Amino acid sequence: MRHRNRLLVFLFVLNLLAAAALLGKLWASDFSEADMKKAKGLYLTKCAKCHKLHDPKSYGDEQWDTWMKKMKKKARLSDEQHALIRQYLDSLRNQ
Repeated sequence: MRHRNRLLVFLFVLNLLAAAALLGKLWASDFSEADMKKAKGLYLTKCAKCHKLHDPKSYGDEQWDTWMKKMKKKARLSDEQHALIRQYLDSLRNQ
């Protein structure tokens, strides 16, 4: 049982590192017009499918982090989709 728990923790951390690397790569690169369009489409189809869209400026980083983690699972977002939507929301918040 201990071995299984350690393996699960290891896999979780590995997945977290992979997601962080992908996020870093996406944020480090320019958010192109094509990326913006793709991210907006994902946001409209994946998020608005189940609930109203929230104003990105209404919440802080910590709140978005919490909700994005929860919604990633519920909306069945890939790491890339999750990163694109998050970057899209961040760009709207910084306008």
